[in-house]
Amino acid sequence: EVVNGIIVAKKQRKEEARVVLEYHALFEKWSTPTSGFGMFGALATTSSNVLGGVGAGFLYSWKDQNSKNNGGFSIGVGYMLDNDVKDLADGFKVGEALPEGEPNIRYVEESKGSWILFLSSNF
Repeated sequence: EVVNGIIVAKKQRKEEARVVLEYHALFEKWSTPTSGFGMFGALATTSSNVLGGVGAGFLYSWKDQNSKNNGGFSIGVGYMLDNDVKDLADGFKVGEALPEGEPNIRYVEESKGSWILFLSSNF
């Protein structure tokens, strides 16, 4: 909003926790009965969007063959493309006055990329 001619951010979300549905496949060449390396694909949801983003990356997975349920863990790193990210339009900056000739704040909605890190557990 604009307060005394200056743009003030009421809310900024640079990081957001969300539900990510992930599917992975391990490369047979680099896998053993207890560990493996592979790729994953992911779909992200947000509170306002059933399909908030898509992602892909690599993961390392390992499991305990001595447990009755083959419990294990996976760690993955990849890239997420989020759609409909709302940001200030060019020329508008938080903490500065409205650009000359602009009566209101303008926004843009665009896709933006970010890194994704996830941990999962098998049980």
